Amino acid sequence: MKKLFSATRLDSFPDFMIVGAQKAGTTALYEYLSKHPQIQSTKEKELHYFNCEARYKLGIKFYRSLFQFGTNSKLTFDASPGYLNNADAPKRIYAHNPNVKIIILLRDPVERAYSAWNMYRKMYFRNRNWFFDEWVSFCGDTCFNILRRQDDHIFNFSQYAIDEIELQDANKSSAILEAPILSHGYYHDQIQRYLSLFKESQILILENLEMRRSTVKCLQKIEAFLEVSGCDWENMNLAPVFEGEYSDPVDVTTKHFLYDYYDSNNERLFELLGKRYAWGAE
Repeated sequence: MKKLFSATRLDSFPDFMIVGAQKAGTTALYEYLSKHPQIQSTKEKELHYFNCEARYKLGIKFYRSLFQFGTNSKLTFDASPGYLNNADAPKRIYAHNPNVKIIILLRDPVERAYSAWNMYRKMYFRNRNWFFDEWVSFCGDTCFNILRRQDDHIFNFSQYAIDEIELQDANKSSAILEAPILSHGYYHDQIQRYLSLFKESQILILENLEMRRSTVKCLQKIEAFLEVSGCDWENMNLAPVFEGEYSDPVDVTTKHFLYDYYDSNNERLFELLGKRYAWGAE
């Protein structure tokens, strides 16, 4: 059990971070860990401090205001999946607290991309300009040349993905398409950025399917990683949180195409981790 908060402790918050990946179960994990008696949740999930220019410029006092600090020894954490796919976030996190522990959730990159697209298409139904009106405005992200997608390509998953690949192949590295889905699945490079700064002992990597099938065992693994006492997870409500509300699967042709697209990235990831996940087209 950690000691009461001190001035030094307040300067070195949070104790751990859930940095991603997007659509890999970070919301469920946030909800589960918030139930632990030795862990204190933030006022809101997804603080997006280290990956959003507008928020980062507000400074450390603003970031501190997003946490709930008590007079006890509960661990604090930040669960923002945008930190994994952002090149600046690891460096900023390390500069703020080099001793923080990092939890990374991974998901089959093709399934993850499809889940993200399904989430985005709902937003497009609501507001064609949501990405610019909500995300770009919120984040103040002006460092990229963001290209608009063609309206007639938005609701076709295969074309949505192909448009990103074609832009990448055109070597327009300074430009990205609005609401990208594929880059979030480049796990090797994302994890390597954290490994280049933090000790391996500070990083715990879990897989989405493992979390879904063996939730209690994964939570126990996290407890050991965080050095907190065990919780009676068996008698707690660990129901799925925010599962994707879509039933149509990815068409077989697109699925095989995207598994081929991610193949080299996945192999580099498996080599880095020293283990393989059951990702691939049936």
